[in-house]
Amino acid sequence: MELKRLGVVSRGICFSAHGLHCVRYSGVAGHGAKVPEEALTLCVMGLRSSFLVATAFGLQTECGVSQLALLRMASFEPMRDVCHKSILEVASSPYSVSFSAPCWVPVVELLVAIRKQQQQQQVMVVESESVFGRVEEFTRESCENDGKKANPAVTSVCKNAVREVLQGISTVLQNTSVDGETLSAAFYVLRRFLGYSLISHEQEQGAVVTNFINVRDFSNFIVPTLVDIVEARNGNGDGYMHLVVGFVVDILNTIWGSCICETKLEGVGRHSELIKCFTFFQNCYDRYGASAEVRMHVLQGVKELVARTLHKVGSKKKRAMGFPSHTLFIMALIWAQLLQPVARALSEKDSLGTETCSLAVHILRKLVDLCCGMGGTTIGIHLQKKVRSVPLLLLMNVAYIGGMCSDVDSAQSCLAQFSTICTSALNQEETVSPEDELPLLDAADVAEFDPVRESSKFLLQRLIENVRQKPDVLVLHALERMSLLLCCHVQQTRTDVITALRALVVQLGPSQLQHLAVHLSDAVLKASLGHATPENTSPMADSSFVAHALFSLKTPFNMRRCSPTSFRATLPLVLSFMSQEFLTEVPLEYLDSVAAIVMKHCLVPLVVSPRSAFQFRATAVRFLMHCALLCVTRQTIDGSDSCGGKTGSSSSSIISISSSSNTIAECVSLLLFALRVPVWFIVPDGADHAGRRWVKEEKSAALSEYMRKGADAIQALWTAEAYEVTGSRRSATLSGTGKTEANVEPEEIARTMRSSWSSPFGEVATDEQLVEYCSLMALLLSPLPKVLGAFPPQVFRAKNGDPTPHHSQQQQQQQEEEKLFDAVVWAPPPADHKLLKELVLETTGIFFSILWRVNNVAEMEKFMTRATQKGRDAPSICKSSALLPHAAIRGGLNAFLTLALWVDIPELRDVFVEILRITATVQKLTLSMREAQKMVEGAAETAAMQRPSPLEQQHIRSCNVGMYQELSSVVAHWIRTVVHQTDDMTSSLAATQRDELRSVAGDPEVFSGVVQLLTVAAGAVIVAVRDYLVWYIAAQEHETKQTTETFDPDT
Repeated sequence: MELKRLGVVSRGICFSAHGLHCVRYSGVAGHGAKVPEEALTLCVMGLRSSFLVATAFGLQTECGVSQLALLRMASFEPMRDVCHKSILEVASSPYSVSFSAPCWVPVVELLVAIRKQQQQQQVMVVESESVFGRVEEFTRESCENDGKKANPAVTSVCKNAVREVLQGISTVLQNTSVDGETLSAAFYVLRRFLGYSLISHEQEQGAVVTNFINVRDFSNFIVPTLVDIVEARNGNGDGYMHLVVGFVVDILNTIWGSCICETKLEGVGRHSELIKCFTFFQNCYDRYGASAEVRMHVLQGVKELVARTLHKVGSKKKRAMGFPSHTLFIMALIWAQLLQPVARALSEKDSLGTETCSLAVHILRKLVDLCCGMGGTTIGIHLQKKVRSVPLLLLMNVAYIGGMCSDVDSAQSCLAQFSTICTSALNQEETVSPEDELPLLDAADVAEFDPVRESSKFLLQRLIENVRQKPDVLVLHALERMSLLLCCHVQQTRTDVITALRALVVQLGPSQLQHLAVHLSDAVLKASLGHATPENTSPMADSSFVAHALFSLKTPFNMRRCSPTSFRATLPLVLSFMSQEFLTEVPLEYLDSVAAIVMKHCLVPLVVSPRSAFQFRATAVRFLMHCALLCVTRQTIDGSDSCGGKTGSSSSSIISISSSSNTIAECVSLLLFALRVPVWFIVPDGADHAGRRWVKEEKSAALSEYMRKGADAIQALWTAEAYEVTGSRRSATLSGTGKTEANVEPEEIARTMRSSWSSPFGEVATDEQLVEYCSLMALLLSPLPKVLGAFPPQVFRAKNGDPTPHHSQQQQQQQEEEKLFDAVVWAPPPADHKLLKELVLETTGIFFSILWRVNNVAEMEKFMTRATQKGRDAPSICKSSALLPHAAIRGGLNAFLTLALWVDIPELRDVFVEILRITATVQKLTLSMREAQKMVEGAAETAAMQRPSPLEQQHIRSCNVGMYQELSSVVAHWIRTVVHQTDDMTSSLAATQRDELRSVAGDPEVFSGVVQLLTVAAGAVIVAVRDYLVWYIAAQEHETKQTTETFDPDT
């Protein structure tokens, strides 16, 4: 108590006498050379003592007065060094903890001047180092006692002291009159004020000295000051910017090495303060991005700092525990902040095509090469696989942004980085032992982030989880980003993506090929169909914008995705790649599963979606059949070659073919159902057209159930986003979470589902709609017999989902997983070959109804008039010469024959009889077309204005002639098949099936129908009739012989 009272008294005496002392001592200096040097020295000593005492008692005003007096004394040349030393000695004393920022400004200026003079001679090194040491002591006390059990009062005093020091040097730095040399010296002083050292003891290396940076005050005070300096020095030359950026890179590199690589994240301030230190480049680009000079230096600084951080991480001695997961997250967050200016330079409109954009591309390429170990840039760097994946994943998203938003040349360079990263990842040798890999992500280390307010952190966390869980995350993520680049609005970029994928696909493994199939399908549907709801464009709801959310960027307006109309030129290239080169590279044992993804989750939705245009549907149907034919060819030809007579391989091949057969049946069945035109919208109810029984409303129970499920599947596509159809979010390495719910009225859905056959004229199909239908069916059914004919008989004998005798437990499990996947995402409803047979037969009946519509103009005019809505004019009939109902009849009937041979042979009889009857009818029309035309004219005498024009008459003749040619080919094919399959030596049917087929072919009605074709105009069908008669006679003779032997008693 007495000591405290004594201190108060002493402080009061000093306070009252301080002014008198200063006047006395500093007044002598006014006489200059008239005063002896000894007297001046005594005055300086007095002022120093007064300065020290005022500092010791924390008298701020008195400190300033004493310091100012010493500075005035220093104007006298002999006393300059003595005064400067006195100021530095007081500043290096423990009492300087009470210095205010104005008191530190002269000290900083002295230290800056000393630093400049040290370039030529050593001046006051000891004194300046003492000041640096004292400030370092304050800094260490304020930083290292954060959050620990220490004296709060001492820590608070040291914090205030450090803050005053940094405010003092900030004042010096913001002086725009200083030159580059002075600014460089000031940065050196600031570097010393910010840093402090600690000694740690490690078991392997002993005592280790680590240099740290005052993260808390650097982030809160110095970073804003440095940004202001950039503004003040902007336009004054590259030298100043080079100094600022170089200083920041050096400081941040030290912070990275001490706080990240040393995993000392608890004593350097909160994580938010650590991350805030690295916002300098981002803040500069935000505030002064309009300046090309600032942009260039910021980008160069980013490149240098990221390269240094990679060197730090790569050169760090391996530890048994590796990098903890929370440290890896901090790394990712900092790298994302640093790379944000590069992403902006590649995407913002005012930088495209400029030197800034070219520099950003160069930086991207150099950083990718550094991470991948290319170009001789990684001497001494050994990045762990999982640590290396983090910057490469971020760089891939920068490349994606550049590919979507940059000019064509820059986009090509960005796209090339994906191939570089994939090639490096696929060819990399494992150099890190398993025990050096990252530890598992503990629940305690996982922070929950709001996907909306903290989308960047949320996405980075997802990225780190995938790095931990997926060894090939680099390749998978590259495939996702390249797939999304197919939605770019630049046609050249889309073409380059396909070219790059062609070169890359030969290096991929089965799981990676499957991943690519999913995300290619997703991109194709997204580009072709767009969003189910136009407002569904938030970054977390659309994978195309996730890369921007990762870097906390707003989506630039120049990131325009191609419209469906623009994508129409790219779609054939993409689907050709997917159905040809891509499936060719898939290993045979995985072909059925990968092809199922392409067909069921890409091509089929593209055809049956109510939002799809006719051009997309036609292209998708064509490549669907290419895909099916390729699968069948590879599995039957390549599969038999690889089996080599091995029983196990043969059974596995049969299972794979059976799976592909089921997939094809499901896809083709849904297409036939979705594209079908109800016959009552084509012809009147009483129309007696051929195949009328095949399109009857009464369906089998199985087909009725299938049609209900098919309608639900098609309706679901109206409101489904692409990722819901493909399941891409389930496998994506980086994706959003949101979805905008589509609000569509049921009437709108019903109207859209009817759009394939209804028209504005009423519920009646127009010629244009029927032309599209016939064109699609020709693409679908023409290759179908060849596809079905390539399957082995075992495929048709097992129902869908039924295990064959050769099913292994693993293969059954794989099928269960596929069913589970189909249950979660959109998929065509199950369909077997029997359902496919019924749908194919119904489709051929629709073709014959269209032929009746072409031939019966007068009846159709009446039908159109009755069906047309009131207030509208009835459209003309048969005005479209492109309506060709015979285009797909051969493929449909021959496909039915193939299916019926293995599913239901007795049904062939009625269908064969009907085909023969139709052929004979069309044959007569073709033979006497003029007479038939006269009959049509006679029926229309009362409506002369409704007679067909000469062009329409020519179209009618073309349709009938074409139909007869197609039916003649069908009859010939059916007869050849009957002859072949009833022969015991060449048939692949069982004995019972052969007997059933003989019974069908030898039926009297079939015989009568074949004989009716023997006319003058029979043409090419005469050869088939001859073959049938030869077979029939032989069959009758064989039957007679068997009957005779049966009743012969000798026999």
